[in-house]
Amino acid sequence: MEKVGIVIVDDQNIFRQILGLAIANVEGLYVVNSYANGQNFLNDLANGTARPDIAILDIDMPGIDGVKLNAAIQRDHPDVRTIMLSQHREPQLIASLIRAGAAAYLDKDCTQEELITAIQSVHTTGYYMNAYVFGTLQKKFSNSNRSNPVLNNLTEREVEVLRLLCLEKTNAEIAEELFVSTKTIDFHRANLLLKTESKNLAGLVLYAIKNDIVQV
Repeated sequence: MEKVGIVIVDDQNIFRQILGLAIANVEGLYVVNSYANGQNFLNDLANGTARPDIAILDIDMPGIDGVKLNAAIQRDHPDVRTIMLSQHREPQLIASLIRAGAAAYLDKDCTQEELITAIQSVHTTGYYMNAYVFGTLQKKFSNSNRSNPVLNNLTEREVEVLRLLCLEKTNAEIAEELFVSTKTIDFHRANLLLKTESKNLAGLVLYAIKNDIVQV
């Protein structure tokens, strides 16, 4: 069974330890390392010491905060998916981090079960978005000027694929539902990323929310 490697970056020692124990107790997950500051993590990424699948990042940290750390990871190590874990709930911050490439955004008050669900979802589908974040973003964009996605260079089939991606369906599941090959879905997904200027699947979901393609 493939194991998913996790890195934790948070300046609070007790929080890192508790989080590490929670993750280590789940079959299929393991903690690669934990860091009290972002620069040490970036150094280990650069020299190859740390090679995680997913990095869980706090936002409020001395030195390089989580926002800057996420940006650096997306720029230099895009194969590492990031989950932001923070007490902040501002819609603008959540939206900006997802636009910047974060695969998920969780409140630090979330349950252990939801954190594990988020990790597993990010690994298998590329993103995780709970009802709170989804609803918060939907409210943020409710009064914005929405464009017609079909007229905005997206084909009807691409919109259909996007809706199914937002339901956390895999490419194989979408291909089966639409009676096409997985290569066709790969093609549509690549086109969606290009046309919407999204960095990853979480960005596509954000685009879908902003343009009222999906609703909570």
